[in-house]
Amino acid sequence: MPGGLRAPGRARRLTVFDLPLHVEVHGRPAGGGPSFVLLHGYGGSSFSWRTWLPSLAGRGHVVLVDMKGFGAAPKPNDGRYSPADQADLVYTLIRQRALRDVTLVGHSLGGGVALLTALRLLDEGAGRLSRMVILAGAAYRQRIPPVVRLAHWPKLCSLLQRLPGTRFMVRRVLRSIVHDPAT
Repeated sequence: MPGGLRAPGRARRLTVFDLPLHVEVHGRPAGGGPSFVLLHGYGGSSFSWRTWLPSLAGRGHVVLVDMKGFGAAPKPNDGRYSPADQADLVYTLIRQRALRDVTLVGHSLGGGVALLTALRLLDEGAGRLSRMVILAGAAYRQRIPPVVRLAHWPKLCSLLQRLPGTRFMVRRVLRSIVHDPAT
């Protein structure tokens, strides 16, 4: 599995029809208990959930999603990476897999995607969405760090990443997103 992710039982990669997502399932088959759909934060991947996976896989059907452009998911140059675009893909995945009794779990960007997905699921009526868990979720308009805004220009972003090197860029992104200069 990518990143050394381990869980009870074997992981199965899902075939997602025409969706630019990387998806793995763990635990019980869909319909054999609750379904947990886990959505990572900006710059993350399904690897973020490695410590949660054993416990959740013992309780139900776990769907780990690498959202479009992250982790092992495809990275098409189509400019459709907004939280609303990601939510459309997650909603379609849930519908394609006929998941019921879904618990959406989202961290940071994944929290915002989970909220938008939940709105779509609630419009369907009862039975699909059971609960949500949001961890440090993006749920309101906020200042976007300059490094993140560069994602609007993929060619420029690619060039800027190559010039100073990956190590410099990772350090810069982490400082702009999570570093508190007061400490």
